[in-house]
Amino acid sequence: MFLRFLPSIFLIIFSVNSMSFAQDIEKGSFIIKATSGDILGFEMASSYSPVLETNEVMSWSVHVPENYNPNDPPGIMVYVGFRKLVKEPPGWMSAMDDSNLIWISANSSNNNIERKKMLLAILSLPLLQMDYVINTNRIYIAGYQHGGEIASAAARVYPNIIKGGIYINCDPRTWGKKLPPQIDVMKENRYIFVSGKQNIAKQVMRYAIKKYNKEGINNTKQMIINHMGITENIRRPKLLEAIEYLDQTENSDD
Repeated sequence: MFLRFLPSIFLIIFSVNSMSFAQDIEKGSFIIKATSGDILGFEMASSYSPVLETNEVMSWSVHVPENYNPNDPPGIMVYVGFRKLVKEPPGWMSAMDDSNLIWISANSSNNNIERKKMLLAILSLPLLQMDYVINTNRIYIAGYQHGGEIASAAARVYPNIIKGGIYINCDPRTWGKKLPPQIDVMKENRYIFVSGKQNIAKQVMRYAIKKYNKEGINNTKQMIINHMGITENIRRPKLLEAIEYLDQTENSDD
């Protein structure tokens, strides 16, 4: 299973001090470059060298709301695309501003395999925690097409960290006879499956939702958008609706 090498990063993310003391906080849209050694330290990063060399410089596209306030910490929306250089989806950045979320997405290299894409998605969390105060109750992941498959797999493996997922026009990863080890934690999170009314993704997502519901994961929503093609991404109005649904978990704790 391509995810089996990742679990120890679970400890890394929560060992990072979420209270950043950086003096120069960058806002707006920009690129962050770092190696796994920068993020994890050489010793830990070296254990993942078969997938990502400790000195390999990777880049992430980032958008931080201009009204970032450490006293009102933003959440994170990890975005998994399917192209080499991820472009900001139209309308998404203003939705992040309105929702107090930092958007981050790894820019892939030509030889990125699924394991590497998964690792880069997870590494984006401690990467941001180096410089920003984060509301760890609002860490979400979204993916489009093949990126949605990787996003759904990450949310399944790390439900303690990733509190909700938005899967767009994809075939979400579920499970076989063996249930996810943390399936009880998944029951506390929320998941949205987005597709058009007529495209094939609607059917595979309906199957995924049935599997979730069968195991007691009932905080699921199928969002069917009229006239949405199989190659289209979700637009701002529906994205805001999806984020509001995910935030219900956070609000329920108030």
